[in-house]
Amino acid sequence: MHPMNRGLYLLILLLFLACGVSQSAEELWQSSEKELNARKYKRAMRSLERLVKTYPDHALAPRAQFQIGDIYMNNMDDIENSLEAYQETATRYPEADEGVKALFMIGFVNANHLEDYDAAQKAYLDFIHRYPNHELIPSVRFELENLGKPVEEIENLKAISNAS
Repeated sequence: MHPMNRGLYLLILLLFLACGVSQSAEELWQSSEKELNARKYKRAMRSLERLVKTYPDHALAPRAQFQIGDIYMNNMDDIENSLEAYQETATRYPEADEGVKALFMIGFVNANHLEDYDAAQKAYLDFIHRYPNHELIPSVRFELENLGKPVEEIENLKAISNAS
């Protein structure tokens, strides 16, 4: 092989390999935050999904998986996919703070967005069983006590409702 061709071959090979180098978990997280701030939600989620897939045991993975649920719910108004993302977070990362919060969000989404009170009750009771001393227990109990009630009938929310 001619030396010039060999150099060109090596350059092309290096460029090809460089394109395949994956970003670190931290870089993927930063990229998702940048895209989220720019309101590029699908691009942000692609970075988060790559983070979870490439680095499933990294400390940022539970945050990334939970963030996917939040983006679906809060930015894309896609309740079904948010519920799936929260379920994935709770299942894969049950001991991480995000896994615990995801279980709460499963109950919350079912109760307050889908009006599936049986599913909400199941999630909230599971939360109490698994995390009896968690700081969200008062919120879980409040949600359970008021499942299906209109805002006007919830004593603690009457003042808020009347003010608006």
